[in-house]
Amino acid sequence: QVKQLSATEQKEYMEIQKKFLDPKNKDLLGAAAWSLIHLAAEKELDKVEKTLLLQDAFTKSDQISQLVEAGGIKGFKSSVANLLKNKDSVIRGYSAILLAIIGDVSYKKDIAMLLQNKKDSPLKSQSDNRNNFDRSRAAMALGIMGAKEYAPTLSELLRSPDYDDRAGAALGLRYMGATEYVGNVAELLGDEMERVQVVAIEVLSDFNATKYIKKIASLLTLSGRSEVKKIACYALANFNA
Repeated sequence: QVKQLSATEQKEYMEIQKKFLDPKNKDLLGAAAWSLIHLAAEKELDKVEKTLLLQDAFTKSDQISQLVEAGGIKGFKSSVANLLKNKDSVIRGYSAILLAIIGDVSYKKDIAMLLQNKKDSPLKSQSDNRNNFDRSRAAMALGIMGAKEYAPTLSELLRSPDYDDRAGAALGLRYMGATEYVGNVAELLGDEMERVQVVAIEVLSDFNATKYIKKIASLLTLSGRSEVKKIACYALANFNA
């Protein structure tokens, strides 16, 4: 006999399913999954694969029985939350994004703990280790959750020597709609990393920060980076729309 969700869980299931099917969330999970596949330690990934595969039940109804057997939605969320303490920072970061998309704000304090620097892992401008990779994803996750009480912390993270931190913090502020920090994000327009510049432009465009149109326009001639120029063009068109 195929196990089914209770009536209460069925309602929650439908709500979470909508979030998983949302194009923006699918893109976020897709990017997080890429990092998981390419950057996480294979040994650790093998250990958590069974838990992470349970998320497929929210897009494939024929796998609901596996979700029920694993403790239902409550059990699934608890298992994912436990991964916030995993040895691998990429797995911790993915788990933070997953919980944020599911929308359970009860775990936001646990996710915020990932913003702290890890012992024996000093930040580097070009990080060759991933001990703090989860921090950028935690910043994004808190943004998705709308946890604006952490906006000041994300603002400070914009000045981190780690470019993943800077990009993640800017995106986090964008997701939570913290427009009061637009000036801090604008400082990243001159960042040394292309990825950070691109994110900064996108955030300013999303915030309709017309005050910085000239500075963004200047990148069309000052920047030698094609992706920066492309995103700058899109932003300027958005401002003029």
